Amino acid sequence: MTFQIRFRGKPLPNALVRHWHKSADGNAAVQFQTADRRGRVRFRLNAGEQMVSIVHMVPHPKAAEADWQSIWGNLTFCLR
Repeated sequence: MTFQIRFRGKPLPNALVRHWHKSADGNAAVQFQTADRRGRVRFRLNAGEQMVSIVHMVPHPKAAEADWQSIWGNLTFCLR
């Protein structure tokens, strides 16, 4: 399945994306991919619980308070 990662309405190239998979027998696996220039990644999906996640870091708008701000996103679903 192909996913497109977007940030502020635009594709996010070079984003590190994780795909978490938990099968019916309880085994868990994780895959990593870097998004292409159009913000797209593709993972092979099998039956079980799924999560696609990303953490994107941007400079903090108030530099006196912090250097970076992290923005987290995920999508969870189950395939039978």
